[in-house]
Amino acid sequence: ISQRHRPSTPKPHAHQSSRAEILDPDDFGDEEEPAVLGIGSRAYELYFDGGSRGNGQGNALAGSGAVLYMDGQKVWAGGRYLGQQTNNEAEYDGLILGLEAALERGAGDLLIKGDSKLVVNQVQDIWQVHKEHLKPLHQRAKELMHRIGFRGIDHVLRAFNREADQMANKAMDLRKSFDEDFS
Repeated sequence: ISQRHRPSTPKPHAHQSSRAEILDPDDFGDEEEPAVLGIGSRAYELYFDGGSRGNGQGNALAGSGAVLYMDGQKVWAGGRYLGQQTNNEAEYDGLILGLEAALERGAGDLLIKGDSKLVVNQVQDIWQVHKEHLKPLHQRAKELMHRIGFRGIDHVLRAFNREADQMANKAMDLRKSFDEDFS
């Protein structure tokens, strides 16, 4: 091949390889360092969301949702009915719900994605947690993240987080928690 294609970003899901594979940094443009994939490696992605419905006066009907993918295939989705909580509490709970499900399934090499700038920036210690009611949730999320061996957390636009949003809304609609295993 006379000319090499150099994409500016990596493909969204790594493929399984029968041998160790080191990705060429030139394939990634000016972005972060490439990952090293070992024999039998699996790439996991976790999308999380939370929401609340009410009059905007503090606590409202709330639910959280999360969806876990392995190598681009959905392996689990779930939602948790939270009763009366704030939107930010629900967002944190969505992350916690998804991390718990990922740990139960032995997920590693986890990339986490959510549409809450607050949660994404607080768990990376970019923003401080000022609200006392969020501190225990922040601590729990960070504990789970460190136990699982995640490779990063990214903020995504709401349009790219629809399935997790649907799970949170389903939990609020049903007023109960649920999960679906696709593996």
